[in-house]
Amino acid sequence: MKLANAWLRRVARSRHADRLILRGSLLTKQWVPERPAADVDHVLVPDGTPAEARAIVDEVLAIEDVEPLPAAVHEVIWADTPWPGHRTKLGDGELQIDVGSGDPLAVPPDHITIDGIPLVAVRPETMFAWKVHGLVELGHGKWKPKDLLDIYLLDRHCSLDDEADRKSVV
Repeated sequence: MKLANAWLRRVARSRHADRLILRGSLLTKQWVPERPAADVDHVLVPDGTPAEARAIVDEVLAIEDVEPLPAAVHEVIWADTPWPGHRTKLGDGELQIDVGSGDPLAVPPDHITIDGIPLVAVRPETMFAWKVHGLVELGHGKWKPKDLLDIYLLDRHCSLDDEADRKSVV
């Protein structure tokens, strides 16, 4: 979590703090403490290209912080989809940062605080909807079991707003 926090502190102080919307397992862990966090995920708004995402990541990485970050390796992810993204691996796989775009935000993101770091993050209803969409989109035998578990955990641990849920799932 030390490197993740060093990254998040930089994001919070960057001029892109309102564009790099937190999502993924690190955020789910804030709502469901027993859910492990594997990496840091963001959705870029408004949508951007992998090259733009890389430029933003490089700019954020260059921000001074008390915790230095190890060397970064960059790659394009989801290249064969309509919405390719950008992945940065720090050090010897110590931290992975994924920046995607093209995912709908039917309800506005929220301002949250993680370990004293102010961030902008998707709401639980958005995360729930994305997980449901993944089950349907990928189809029988191709979806990830962790997505089904996350749907259950989000429903169990979060007070999901019915109207926000309807807007997000549709």
